[in-house]
Amino acid sequence: MMKTFNPFRILFVVAFGLCTWSYAQTNIIITPVDALASDAFPGFGATNLINSTGLNGELGPPPTAVHSNAEGQPIYWLGNPPSVEGTTIEFDLGGVFDVERTHIWNFNEFGFTGDGIALFAVEGAGTNGVFNSIVPVTSVPPATGQSNYTAHSIDFNPVATNLTQIRFVVQSNHDGVTSNGGFVGLSEVRFEGVQVGGPVDPPTSPEFAFTNLFSPSAVVTSTNALSGSFVGTNMIDSSGLSGDIPDEVHGTTGPGTMWLTDQGPVAGTTIDFDLGGDFDLDGIRIWNYNEVATGFTNTALGARSVDVEVAGRDGVFNPVTTNMIIPRADGTGLYAGDEFDEVAADDVRQVRLIINDNHEDATTNNSFVGLSEIKFAGDQSFVATNIVTPVGVIVSSEAPTFLGSNTINGSGLSSGTLIPTPPEATHGNSGPGAMWLSDVSTNITTQFIQFDLGENHNITDFFVYNYNEVSGATQQFTGFGINQAVVEAAPAAVDGGATNFSAVGTVNFPQGTGATNQLGVYVRFPMTNVQHIRLNPLSTYANTNQVGLAEMRFVGRPSPAVTVPTLGEWGMIILAALLMGFGIRKIRREQALPAHR
Repeated sequence: MMKTFNPFRILFVVAFGLCTWSYAQTNIIITPVDALASDAFPGFGATNLINSTGLNGELGPPPTAVHSNAEGQPIYWLGNPPSVEGTTIEFDLGGVFDVERTHIWNFNEFGFTGDGIALFAVEGAGTNGVFNSIVPVTSVPPATGQSNYTAHSIDFNPVATNLTQIRFVVQSNHDGVTSNGGFVGLSEVRFEGVQVGGPVDPPTSPEFAFTNLFSPSAVVTSTNALSGSFVGTNMIDSSGLSGDIPDEVHGTTGPGTMWLTDQGPVAGTTIDFDLGGDFDLDGIRIWNYNEVATGFTNTALGARSVDVEVAGRDGVFNPVTTNMIIPRADGTGLYAGDEFDEVAADDVRQVRLIINDNHEDATTNNSFVGLSEIKFAGDQSFVATNIVTPVGVIVSSEAPTFLGSNTINGSGLSSGTLIPTPPEATHGNSGPGAMWLSDVSTNITTQFIQFDLGENHNITDFFVYNYNEVSGATQQFTGFGINQAVVEAAPAAVDGGATNFSAVGTVNFPQGTGATNQLGVYVRFPMTNVQHIRLNPLSTYANTNQVGLAEMRFVGRPSPAVTVPTLGEWGMIILAALLMGFGIRKIRREQALPAHR
C-alpha cells in the first residue's frame, strides 16, 4: 500500500519535540538572582558579586569581561573582620541547573589583593535545600590589581546536577589569614551550565488584603540617622511612595525617602511608632530598604528579622511576634512591599520593632540597617473626644516656679489638639514655669495633687504628661515623675459642705521620655460622679524626695444632673400616683363584670 504524505503528522512531531526540549541544552552563563554572605563590610555586600558593578565586557561563555581595580568603591564583596575562616557566601541561582564550572574575579582593589580568597570549598543544594560537597577544597589565584583583570575558571568534575543554590566556604585569604584578624573578599562570581528546570518558587504579584491602611503620627528610633536626609520620619510620611492604596509602590531614591541608621551594631536597634490613637490592628505593611543608585545597590541593608511589641494607653510594651522575616526589597522603582498579619492586636497605641539583623546578616559588626516606609492596617478603637480640663488644682507643696497650676494651664504644651488624631499636642522638657514639682521632702508619700473638674463627671481615662524635665546635656530629672499613686475621688459638695474623699484604687503612670516633644499617655481609670480627684504618690521613678507632673487632663462627660423634688412637687407626684391607681382599678373592675353576668 502506498504511503501518502501527511503534513499534519510532521507538524505534530516537531511540536512534540519542541515541547520536550524545554530549556536550551547549550551552556549559558548563570547570573545568580541573590547572594548572601555570613559577613560583610558596610557598603561591600554580597550583591556586589552578582550585579556587574566594576565589570566591563562580555560574560560569554567563556567570559571576556574585565574587572576594575578602583580603590574604596563599593564594587566588591568584603567580609568584615574578625573572621576569615568559615565565612560563607550563598548564591541563589533562580532556577534548577546542571552546573559545570564557576568563573571568579578575585578581590581586585588596588593595593589590597591579598584580601582575596585563597582556599575554599564549594557546596550545592537542590530543591530540598540540603547542601552537599561539590569540591572539597580548591583555590583561586590572587587578582592582578590591574584595571583589566579577567576571571579565573574552576571546573566541577563531575558536573553538579539539579542545583538551585551554591555555597562558597572560605578557608583562607592570600595574606595567609585563616582565622581572626583579617579581611576576605571577591569582586564578581558567575556560574556556567545548563538550565534543567524553572524557578523553584516563581515570583508572583502580591495580592494585598489590607485597604484600611494609615500612617503613624510619630516615630522614635533608638539610633541616629545616617544624615539629615535619612531620618525616621521618612518611614511615615509617604515620601517615595506613589499610587493608590493598596497598590502603593516605593522608588529607589534613598535620601529624603528612607530611614537608615548610622554605622554601628544592627542587632537590638529599635523603632517606636506612635499611632496617634488607640487602634485594633489587623496587620502591618512594610516597604524594606530599597536604595539603588549608580554603581551600587543597598537593598541588603534592609531589616531581615524583627521582633514586634505593642503597648496600649498604659505605655507598657508586650511581645506580639518574634523573628518576623521581612523579605529583601526588589530594588525596582515599583517595589510593592509586604504585608504581615502577625502584628494583629487590639487597643494598640504604640508599636515597637526590634531589629535582629539585616540582609547582609550583620548581627554584631558595625553596619547599617534601614527601612523605606511602614503603614498599619486597622480601625480606631478609642477616640477621646471629651477632654476635661480641670478648673482648679491644690497641691501639698510646690517648688518656686514649679507650681501646681502649671499642670492645667497648658504651659509647656505645643499648639495642637489634645484629641489623639494628628497633630497632637506635645510637652517640652523645660521644667521651670511648665511643670509641678513638690518642695524638697524626705517622704513623697506626704505629698499630693488634687484636681477640681468644676462639676460632677463620669471619667473613663487619665490623660497624663508625666514629669519630663531635662536640664543641659546630661541632667535628666524624669525620675521625679509619679510611678504609682493612690487615687481618691469625691463628688461635688452638697450645700457647700465638706468634700468627702474615698479611695478608688491605685494607678501607674509611664515615665517621662525627656524628649522635647513628649506625647501624652491615656491611662484607663473609670470613675463615676466625681468632681474632685486626688493623687497620693506612693513612688517615683528614681525614689527621689521630690515628686512632679508636667500636665494633666481627664477624659469623660459631665454626670447627668439629679434633681431632688421639693415638698410641693412630692405632693403632686403622690396625688398623680393615687389617681393612676384609682383609674387602673376601675378599668380592671369593668373588664371583670361581663364574666359574672
